[in-house]
Amino acid sequence: MNNLCKSKVAQAVSPASPLGASRPKARAALILLLTATLQAQTYDLLIRNGRIADGTGDASFIGDLAIQNGKIAALGFLPKATAKRTLDAKGLVVAPGFIDMHNHSDDSLLDEPKCESMIRQGVTTMVLGEGASQGPVRPDSRKAASPWTTLGGYFDYVEKKHAATNICSYVGETQVWTRIARIEVRAIEPGCDYTRVGEVCQR
Repeated sequence: MNNLCKSKVAQAVSPASPLGASRPKARAALILLLTATLQAQTYDLLIRNGRIADGTGDASFIGDLAIQNGKIAALGFLPKATAKRTLDAKGLVVAPGFIDMHNHSDDSLLDEPKCESMIRQGVTTMVLGEGASQGPVRPDSRKAASPWTTLGGYFDYVEKKHAATNICSYVGETQVWTRIARIEVRAIEPGCDYTRVGEVCQR
């Protein structure tokens, strides 16, 4: 509901107003009228008849979802709404994007930034860095030729690729371990400076 409609509703339902004090049925009718007016507007995209699971933990329900300027603008039963594009989701579930908590698409998403293997399954966020991560990069490692040297540098590079999914990453324990010990994963040699772990993780 936009600010203008909120203002009119607030005035109509105010206990100090004649309408608010003496005509509760008329007040409710006005609210319904304003809501119907909002439902009648045109959106960019309207998804109709889908089973909506809104991510709150409440039971799913059959309804409509309207999108305007890339954001959810309305949700529920919108019989009068129109849109530039309408999708019939009957028999399908409309839900927030899924989060893949253990993903290894670090390299492949650079070659295929549309991430269709994830997007087409409903995955919109990928968590990387389980074990090894894309930074910090050890100078003598196979990643030394990469155009980044830190995990932050990797994120900057991904952003230029305009990846379709959200990306986040752990600082991989393998990355930290081998950065300090300069060996593959095995017992760290005596005399290794463990205080460097925090320094490496901050890069």
